[in-house]
Amino acid sequence: MLAKLRSKHLQKSVLLTLTVIIIPGFILWGAASFMSSQRRVPVAEIKGEKIYLETLNDVKKDALLTQFMTTGKKFYEIDESQLNALAIERLILLKKAAKDNLKVTDQEVIEHIKKIFSLNNRFNKRAYDNFLRVIYTTPRLRYSVDGFEEFLRKELLIDKLRDRVFGTITATKSEIFRAYMEETQQANILYAFIRYDAFKKKIAVTAQELDKLYQETKTHYTIPPKIEIEYVIIPAANDGGRSPNEREIKKYLNQSKNSLAVLAGKMHGAFKKDTVALHDDIKGIGYHPEINQKMFSINDQQIQGPLLVEHSWILLKKLRSFAQAVPSQQEIGDQLRNDLVAQTSKKRAYTVANEIIALLKNDAGITPLRASYPEVSIGESGFFYYTQKEPVQNTFKLTPRLTALMLSMLKKETTNRPFVYENEGLLVFKILGKKNAKKFAEVKENYRDKVVMQKRLWAYVLFLQKVGAELNVKVYLPAK
Repeated sequence: MLAKLRSKHLQKSVLLTLTVIIIPGFILWGAASFMSSQRRVPVAEIKGEKIYLETLNDVKKDALLTQFMTTGKKFYEIDESQLNALAIERLILLKKAAKDNLKVTDQEVIEHIKKIFSLNNRFNKRAYDNFLRVIYTTPRLRYSVDGFEEFLRKELLIDKLRDRVFGTITATKSEIFRAYMEETQQANILYAFIRYDAFKKKIAVTAQELDKLYQETKTHYTIPPKIEIEYVIIPAANDGGRSPNEREIKKYLNQSKNSLAVLAGKMHGAFKKDTVALHDDIKGIGYHPEINQKMFSINDQQIQGPLLVEHSWILLKKLRSFAQAVPSQQEIGDQLRNDLVAQTSKKRAYTVANEIIALLKNDAGITPLRASYPEVSIGESGFFYYTQKEPVQNTFKLTPRLTALMLSMLKKETTNRPFVYENEGLLVFKILGKKNAKKFAEVKENYRDKVVMQKRLWAYVLFLQKVGAELNVKVYLPAK
């Protein structure tokens, strides 16, 4: 009997998910205060009007009936946070309808009842009476005839608002076809994944090559200005449980003749040394911009502190400064060699990728490719959809951008250039086969409906957010 009702309210069921996401965005503070308070405090505010718990409970009853008409007995499964969100949504929409002076006549209510409870285009009074009996006797509902008709009047008001949002939304041919392709089109590929570091073991570099790279790139290895420091970390509370103060620390420092090592012994602190650049962490202290900047600005042998940092007193002495410098080739020999090997391996990866592309265009198969390029991961994938996220042969993942590219290509087509896969390497591939699970003509209308529904959902998100701001909605209930 409720089949027509559920069809009518199908979109409302889908909108539930979005509602319980959007409404918490208006929440200001938790419910603990009003739940435990003896005072009568509002649970929400809409356009300056305070909404109290008894009003919300009445609206929650209407929200429950909407769910009952949509899902039948499953309406019992809705939890309190979802019900609160639906009730707040109803309040917002009804306030917006009143602000826009929308009206529903008695005749509109009557015609709506006739439309719902009709059989062979004739009003089925027996079905209507049976429904009224159900909602009157169902716990948590208990609707009278007048109560149900008033509920329908509010539903029609809300429908008029939603029709404003949804009325002009359509799906273009390209949107329908794209949705169809994303869900039904499949492809499989022959691929070669060339990692940048695949050829490192076979690369030997000469002294001349290292000299050349150093001369071309030595400024890239410039060492920034640094300072050598020593410092002491004194717990804010000592073993006796009493915290030393700044005056005491300065007194002991004076007695130690500005020796931080001696001070550390006197005050049970940790004495350390470090060499740091302006933006480096200091061991045991971390990175504090104001401390680093001060240490770079003071003179050698000058002390900064005591400073209270994260429950410890810190004193630091600048020992000496090191100017910015370009290191010698000998100082960075290992790093220079590693960089040259990495660059050479990456260049080799590009060369190999382009060689494989040429071979794939000439219909080379997996076996000869693997024999010629043992360092490269070469294989054949199974058929995959646009939405597939599982790695191909545990080698690489099908990202949306990559999958879209593959599905846009024709059968037997090979990529014209290597696909840069993150920072790991290069991917080249050939489309071996393509197929669709269903013919477009057979499912076109289904995908039209799906696209329209998705566009309506997002339009509704924006609409609720806009109306919430327009009516200055404030919710004082918890999200959960």
